[in-house]
Amino acid sequence: MALDIRVIDKNTCALSYLNALLTLTASVEAGNAAPYLYPPTRAFFEGTLGRDMTKVLAFDGDKLVAYAVLKHLDQWPDYLAHLDYPCEHSAMIYFTLVHPEYRGRGINKRITALRVQEAKKSGVKYLFSTVHPDNTASLKTLQGAGLRAIDKRIMFEEQLLRYIMFRAL
Repeated sequence: MALDIRVIDKNTCALSYLNALLTLTASVEAGNAAPYLYPPTRAFFEGTLGRDMTKVLAFDGDKLVAYAVLKHLDQWPDYLAHLDYPCEHSAMIYFTLVHPEYRGRGINKRITALRVQEAKKSGVKYLFSTVHPDNTASLKTLQGAGLRAIDKRIMFEEQLLRYIMFRAL
């Protein structure tokens, strides 16, 4: 499968992809019973396409089939505030969507590797992510990218169990 994978740096807004992202999100939500950890608002999606986030988009022709973000941190989210790492050198593998018809094809592995590469290029020293313990596909992808579980806790308003994953770069 020849996908067109585009990396858009953290200094560039990508709002021209908003409608494609909203369409992808609707497909993902329709095919998944698991709760999502983001507000389903246009403003949230506009934010993920904005600055301070490296965006990775995978297209099959003109169809957006995967989207992911590397979030460059300037302050700790509440669920990471207990960690003893300098925030200004940290980033999160954050917000990954793969269209249900394209899962199991290694796309998440490819876009996660690109996010790790972009983190290194931008001087990130500490990389984090969170994942539900039952999400074996994402857990395997993160472990394959060198992240390891350093904590397990209940997080977010939804009170979901999550691993905190970490890798020093």
